Amino acid sequence: STIIKGYCLDNRLDKARELLQEMKKSAIFQPDEITYNTLIHGYARFGQYEQGMALLEEMKELGVRPSNYTLSVVAKLAIRSRRPERAFELCEELSKQFGLRLNVQVY
Repeated sequence: STIIKGYCLDNRLDKARELLQEMKKSAIFQPDEITYNTLIHGYARFGQYEQGMALLEEMKELGVRPSNYTLSVVAKLAIRSRRPERAFELCEELSKQFGLRLNVQVY
């Protein structure tokens, strides 16, 4: 996750995504919630809503459970992508689906 974060901070989201794909092929280094949150946060920094949402869906499909921190980065993704109404909807949907509670990070 540290290298992925570095790529995201350097606006090299394509390289971060490539590394994620390599991790998914690995028997040893499988992406976890932190990995996905890091990359979704990278997309949020640059307002790339569709890419961030695609990662959220991939995360859920692979059985990687979102956390409260995921709620905060998804809300940030929606807000920075000029879709504030989606921030509320996504937090509500994910909270219900995964039994999460909104906390200080999300508010």
